[in-house]
Order: sequence, then structure tokens, then C-alpha cells
Amino acid sequence: MNQDRLEKLRKIYAEYPRRQLAEQLLLDFKEYVKWIHFTINGTEYDMEHVHEVICDALQRYTEQRNTKRNLMINCPPGTGKSLLLQYWITWNFARNKQCMFCYVAYGDRLIKKLSRESRNLMMIPEWEELFGKEMDPGDKSVLNYHLLSGGSRSGLTAGTIQSGLLGLDAGNPASKIPFSGALLLDDINSPEVISSLNEQTETPEIYNRKLTTRRRTPRTPTICIMQRHHKNDFAGWVAEHEPDEWEWIVIPAINDDGTSFYPKRYPIEDLRKIERGQPYMFASMYQQDPLAAQGALFKHEWMRYYDLAPEKMKKTFITTDTAFTTTGDYTVFCCWGLGEDHNLYLLRMRRGRWESYEVKKFLLEFFAQCNTAYKKCRRVYIENTLSGISLIQELKREEPKMAVVEVKRGAKKSKRVRIEDSAIWCEAGRVWFKKTDPYLAEVYAEMINYNPNEKNPRDDILDNLADACQIAFSGSTSSIFI
Repeated sequence: MNQDRLEKLRKIYAEYPRRQLAEQLLLDFKEYVKWIHFTINGTEYDMEHVHEVICDALQRYTEQRNTKRNLMINCPPGTGKSLLLQYWITWNFARNKQCMFCYVAYGDRLIKKLSRESRNLMMIPEWEELFGKEMDPGDKSVLNYHLLSGGSRSGLTAGTIQSGLLGLDAGNPASKIPFSGALLLDDINSPEVISSLNEQTETPEIYNRKLTTRRRTPRTPTICIMQRHHKNDFAGWVAEHEPDEWEWIVIPAINDDGTSFYPKRYPIEDLRKIERGQPYMFASMYQQDPLAAQGALFKHEWMRYYDLAPEKMKKTFITTDTAFTTTGDYTVFCCWGLGEDHNLYLLRMRRGRWESYEVKKFLLEFFAQCNTAYKKCRRVYIENTLSGISLIQELKREEPKMAVVEVKRGAKKSKRVRIEDSAIWCEAGRVWFKKTDPYLAEVYAEMINYNPNEKNPRDDILDNLADACQIAFSGSTSSIFI
């Protein structure tokens, strides 16, 4: 901003009648943001459309015009969301000294910064001139403070999601004004939520058990503002378990028209570079869509579909991935055909959660169906694991028509490498899936959403795919098969 513009703003704010300025700022949160930012920093606030959207949503909740109790805002890193929350807290205190906010974040540093800075904002002479002296200069508390005219139940208390969260209140039942504070959640997931099953389950539990009970009035909202990390992060839990209780605002880094959401901070060329280099991270943290069509490894354009498989096959075979459980992973059987066109076709599939005796029963049924449809289909590949050894021995003893082949999947290559190898064949257009397969949606979802960096990615179908590509395209089975 040029110096003339800065001087003009200084003159406007300096000469504006104090009461009239205060009234104007109290009525419009965006104007308050511009004023407080200029007053503190001497520079104009860079108000982009993304900031207007967030400001308008926060003002709706202050004015009780919200249709749902809670608000979820998903936006990219570097948006300035925590600063807007800081300004919003002080704006509400200017409107109602009896407000009570409970502020929770994942990191200790962030909560200390917001608590300290929001308190300091209300101690600058310009704020005190317009809205009154409310802070006790002798109170040096970092994580909580009270307003002098608001009583002991006004102010802000803060804590991390891992702390005891004792004595943190949101909302004030004694307030004469309807809006009296909020429970604020600011990035309560760490980046490690991608691989931490404990955090994926523990954060929602803490929210339900400890945080919702801190809301002291029926209208006190929870306002969560966060970037997405994973489909099972806190926002993902909200979408699955409390969809009717939350209003959603999702702000992707790249708009539908291909432009940047924040050009001054993120030129579109920079965003595209990040997208090319780290597609899974970009889909989650920048596009706010962990389940975006562009997965971390497999791409949707690699999927090939057929109506009728070739009549003649060079070979047909069955791959398996057995789980022997009714609650955890799936057991998956796949029948494959290598066509004379040298492409691999998934002919049919069966998937379920079964106990060990059921796995054997359903595998025999599946084999009979495939052997009838494809006379050459005799080979069944089963992993030679502790749980699979007894199944292999029983089938070899009881089913002479079945040629059981024992598989050592980890003998030469890790699971990740084997799946990455299969992705190469998919990218080359050599793997085809039947359009009418009843499990096609599950196949597509597992492939597209597979992320090799996750601790426990879903890969029941992908294990079959990796084995099938090895059998069909390797020219030799010695590397993984006994």
C-alpha cells in the first residue's frame, strides 16, 4: 500500500467521531477487522474473498442468525484463520463484556499466542477509548483472563486437546445478551493424524466426553476451524456422526474455475507445483478433500472398463486375501484372466468378513463357479501365513481339482513395492475391470483412496491386484511363489 493511502486511513480513523466509529465497528465484523489490524500494524488488512466468507459466517453466529448450532470451517494453511478468530473474540467482548470463550488447539504454542495476543489487543489505548478499559494490568495469566465489568464468568480460558481441560467454560448463562461466547477449536488435529489411529479415535472421544460439556447454554456453539489431513480426522468424524448439527464452509485452494483462492499469498502456479509434488497432501490440506478423485498412487484415469471379456484367455486363475475375522479386514477372492491381447481382466470377485470355516466354504463355492465358467481356471493362490497354512493343507488334501499355489508375498518385495508395481500396469492401461461387477465401487474406492504413507491403509483388494499383476506379467513366479 502506498504512503498516501496509509495517511488517508490514519486521518479517517483519527477524525471519525468516537461514538459513531464504535457503533459502526460493532455492527460490521469485517470493518472491525480492518480497523483493529490497521491500528495494531499500521497496514491495511488484505481482505480477500476467503476472509469475507469466514468473517460473514462468524458474524452470523454472533448475531444468532445461524441455522445450525455448530460451525465447521475447512480452509488451507496460511489463510490467517487464527488471526481472524483472535479478532472475533475481541469484537464480541466489545459487544458483550459477559462473553465467555473456551479456546482449544492441538499445540501449546498456538493457544498461548492467541490468549496472550487477544488480551493485549484489548489493552491498546484505541480499543480502550472506544470500548472501555477491561483488562487488569496486574493479571499476568497467559491461558486465561477475565473482563473487569463482565464478572468472574467472563473472559477466555484455553487449553490443549491433550490437557486435562478442567475449568474451561464456553458461554455465560448470566449474560443479558443472547450470544455469550463459544467453544473454539482451532486445528485440534496434528499432522500425525494421518497415521495415528489413536488420535483418529481419541479426539472425537475427548470432544464428546470433555468439551461439549463445557458449553454452558443451549445456544452456545462449537466453532471449529481447521485444515483437513485425513478422511478420519475430526472433521471427517463430524461429517459421519453429527452431520445435522453442523454448518459447513469448505474453502479449497483452487477454485472450480481453476483460480487461486488467495492469489497474493498463493499464486496458482505455486499451488499447481505443490499439487504435482505431493498430490495426497494437497488434496487434503489444500483442497479440503481427503477423498478427492486424485489419489496418492492410483489415478482415476488409469481405470479401464470392459463390457465383455475376450472369449479366449491365455490363463485364468484365482487370487485370495484371507482375514478370518468378522469385524476387521475383509476376505477377498478374485478370478482373473490374461487375454490373448496381453491385458489382465478381473472376471469376478467375492468379498466379505467371515470366520475361518466360512472362508473355506465360500472359497470352494467361488472356485466351483469360476471353474465352471472358465475350464482352465484351476490355480488358486493363497498366502502362506500362519492363518493360511491350515487352509492350504486342507484344500490340497480335500480338493484334487484345485491346484493350490502357496504365496510368500514378502519374500522379495514389501507390500508397498508390490502395490506400486501393480500401479505401473494400471497406468499402462493393461488392467481392466468389468462395468457390471457388483463390487466395482469397492474396487475403485480402495484403489483411488490408497495412500502408502498411511499406517493401516485399506488394501484387501489391492493385495489381490498385486499378486495378479505378478502372475500375469512377470514371466516368472519364482520371486514370490513357492
